[in-house]
Amino acid sequence: MGMIFDLEQVSKLVGPCDFIVGNIDNIYRTKDFIIAQKLSIRDLNGEAQLMSSDTFYRRTQLRDMQYDKIFEFRGRKINGKRIVSNIAVRKLA
Repeated sequence: MGMIFDLEQVSKLVGPCDFIVGNIDNIYRTKDFIIAQKLSIRDLNGEAQLMSSDTFYRRTQLRDMQYDKIFEFRGRKINGKRIVSNIAVRKLA
Protein backbone atom coordinates (compact mmCIF):
# COMPACT_ATOMS: atom_id res chain seq x y z
CA MET A 1 0.00 0.00 0.00
CA GLY A 2 1.22 3.54 -0.53
CA MET A 3 2.10 6.07 -3.15
CA ILE A 4 5.78 5.81 -3.83
CA PHE A 5 7.23 9.12 -4.88
CA ASP A 6 10.72 9.44 -6.21
CA LEU A 7 11.65 12.50 -4.19
CA GLU A 8 14.51 13.29 -6.57
CA GLN A 9 12.11 13.32 -9.55
CA VAL A 10 9.58 15.43 -7.62
CA SER A 11 12.36 17.91 -6.76
CA LYS A 12 13.38 18.13 -10.43
CA LEU A 13 9.75 18.72 -11.41
CA VAL A 14 8.69 21.27 -8.77
CA GLY A 15 11.60 21.87 -6.41
CA PRO A 16 11.62 20.89 -2.73
CA CYS A 17 8.09 19.82 -1.79
CA ASP A 18 7.28 19.57 1.93
CA PHE A 19 3.94 17.75 1.60
CA ILE A 20 5.48 14.76 -0.23
CA VAL A 21 7.21 12.98 2.65
CA GLY A 22 7.87 9.32 3.34
CA ASN A 23 5.59 6.52 2.26
CA ILE A 24 2.13 8.10 2.09
CA ASP A 25 -0.99 6.42 0.76
CA ASN A 26 -3.05 9.37 -0.46
CA ILE A 27 -2.78 13.12 -1.02
CA TYR A 28 -5.81 15.30 -1.53
CA ARG A 29 -6.72 18.96 -1.36
CA THR A 30 -9.51 20.88 0.37
CA LYS A 31 -10.38 24.58 0.30
CA ASP A 32 -7.68 25.45 2.87
CA PHE A 33 -5.31 22.48 3.08
CA ILE A 34 -3.30 19.87 1.22
CA ILE A 35 -3.55 16.65 3.25
CA ALA A 36 -1.08 13.75 3.20
CA GLN A 37 -2.85 10.59 4.38
CA LYS A 38 -1.02 7.49 5.70
CA LEU A 39 -3.19 4.40 6.25
CA SER A 40 -2.60 1.42 8.50
CA ILE A 41 -4.64 -1.48 9.83
CA ARG A 42 -4.92 -1.82 13.61
CA ASP A 43 -6.33 -4.64 15.71
CA LEU A 44 -8.72 -3.25 18.31
CA ASN A 45 -10.34 -5.89 20.51
CA GLY A 46 -9.95 -8.56 17.85
CA GLU A 47 -11.36 -6.45 15.02
CA ALA A 48 -9.37 -4.88 12.21
CA GLN A 49 -9.77 -1.11 12.01
CA LEU A 50 -8.46 1.19 9.28
CA MET A 51 -6.50 4.06 10.81
CA SER A 52 -5.57 7.25 8.99
CA SER A 53 -2.69 9.48 10.10
CA ASP A 54 -3.27 12.81 8.37
CA THR A 55 -0.85 15.72 8.06
CA PHE A 56 -2.40 19.04 7.04
CA TYR A 57 -0.40 21.63 5.08
CA ARG A 58 -1.97 25.06 4.67
CA ARG A 59 -2.41 25.90 0.99
CA THR A 60 -0.05 28.53 -0.40
CA GLN A 61 0.60 29.67 -3.95
CA LEU A 62 3.82 27.63 -4.04
CA ARG A 63 2.22 24.45 -2.66
CA ASP A 64 -0.74 24.80 -5.03
CA MET A 65 1.60 25.17 -8.01
CA GLN A 66 3.56 22.10 -6.91
CA TYR A 67 0.38 20.07 -6.29
CA ASP A 68 -1.07 21.06 -9.68
CA LYS A 69 2.11 19.99 -11.47
CA ILE A 70 2.50 16.68 -9.60
CA PHE A 71 -1.16 15.67 -9.93
CA GLU A 72 -2.04 17.09 -13.36
CA PHE A 73 -2.65 13.49 -14.50
CA ARG A 74 -5.84 13.49 -12.37
CA GLY A 75 -7.45 15.85 -14.86
CA ARG A 76 -10.76 17.35 -13.73
CA LYS A 77 -10.56 15.45 -10.43
CA ILE A 78 -7.23 17.01 -9.48
CA ASN A 79 -8.22 17.66 -5.83
CA GLY A 80 -8.52 13.92 -5.13
CA LYS A 81 -10.57 12.38 -2.34
CA ARG A 82 -10.08 11.32 1.23
CA ILE A 83 -9.94 7.57 1.85
CA VAL A 84 -12.51 6.87 4.57
CA SER A 85 -11.19 5.28 7.77
CA ASN A 86 -12.53 4.20 11.16
CA ILE A 87 -9.92 6.13 13.15
CA ALA A 88 -8.15 9.38 12.30
CA VAL A 89 -5.12 11.05 13.85
CA ARG A 90 -4.47 14.56 12.59
CA LYS A 91 -1.61 17.00 12.84
CA LEU A 92 -0.95 20.43 11.37
CA ALA A 93 2.45 20.89 9.73
